[in-house]
Amino acid sequence: MPVPSPCVGICVVTANRVCMGCQRTLDEISSWPQASDVWRQQVIERARQRASAATDDPAPDDPAPVQSVARAVDGWIR
Repeated sequence: MPVPSPCVGICVVTANRVCMGCQRTLDEISSWPQASDVWRQQVIERARQRASAATDDPAPDDPAPVQSVARAVDGWIR
């Protein structure tokens, strides 16, 4: 059984190119469909670490999301 996507439907990318919802980078998001389960597990672990670091070190008052993931990756969903 394939490792499911960690997407939570909050698809907004910050200036550091990480999705606010799932904490994956744009490269990780765009590579997900063709990735192996081993790689997917590694991505999930990195995303958990990013989420943990984000709660330990709060962002500035205005994190100003840059763009939606769909726009940032420019059509990889289609």
